[in-house]
Amino acid sequence: MFQSTQAQRRDGKHLNFSHRARKGGFVARIERFAHVTCGGRYLEAMTQPVLLDETDHRILELLSEDARRTVADIAARVALSPAPVKRRIDRLARLGVIKGYTVVLDHAKIGESIEAFTELRFAGSGDVDEIVATVAALPEVQEVYTLAGDTDAIVRTRVDDVEHLKRVVNVLRRSGKITGTRTLIVLDRWARDAGSDFAAPSR
Repeated sequence: MFQSTQAQRRDGKHLNFSHRARKGGFVARIERFAHVTCGGRYLEAMTQPVLLDETDHRILELLSEDARRTVADIAARVALSPAPVKRRIDRLARLGVIKGYTVVLDHAKIGESIEAFTELRFAGSGDVDEIVATVAALPEVQEVYTLAGDTDAIVRTRVDDVEHLKRVVNVLRRSGKITGTRTLIVLDRWARDAGSDFAAPSR
């Protein structure tokens, strides 16, 4: 648990996470977590998980399979009436467990495209939030994952062709904050969702 400000002063200790982050330590990689103010400085803390029961998990599973399910359909599947199911869904959204609803696209039918993952290594003095913001500003970037380990982040991109991918990677390299990249092109995709075109792999 984190010490209070008074306890830190009594012990003569002040945790300076900002200084450690500038040195490129582990804390620099977790700045996406909530800030806890403490004596003019902040401590990095992971947000507490939301307590969910079996019914909540089942509701989330059903919505993940098909976000267009009606409340009545979900209620019938979890053995509740629609009103409490609606309250549960609203609560899950209010708490940020449900962050939004989306659609699954078949990009092959929209037009030819290439999906790729690019591993990034950051400069030791770089600010993780600033680097992620720079990368995320590129329209080709679909997702950014920051990591603990030799690779600092993985970026998922979608581009028109190999030349387009090359241009995107060059933009990342020229940002001045990224010291190395390694790109992998996706051949096929399987995901555990209702929109997947592939059958589950055999065991």
